Amino acid sequence: MHGFENMQVGKITIDIVAPEAHLVMIKYHDNGKEIPLEDQKKIFDPFFTTNRSQGGTGLGLHIIHNIVCQKMKGEISVHSNQEQGTTFIIRLLNS
Repeated sequence: MHGFENMQVGKITIDIVAPEAHLVMIKYHDNGKEIPLEDQKKIFDPFFTTNRSQGGTGLGLHIIHNIVCQKMKGEISVHSNQEQGTTFIIRLLNS
């Protein structure tokens, strides 16, 4: 919801592909507002939020990062710009 503030209609797409025998990629994409480049570098940090005044704790993406990177031994990355929304790519090794 945070990425769709002041928007009446938003779109989320989730694609799951296995481009290689031992790799699964999950791609989340939305057409919401961009995450500024300086924030993209910090969004996985614990307690980083731009939404604290509305109850944000800054733990959501930190928890996702820990699950993907520590528990599942994968990687997560983000790309965002004003024209194209935000994309998260999760890469998991399929053993």
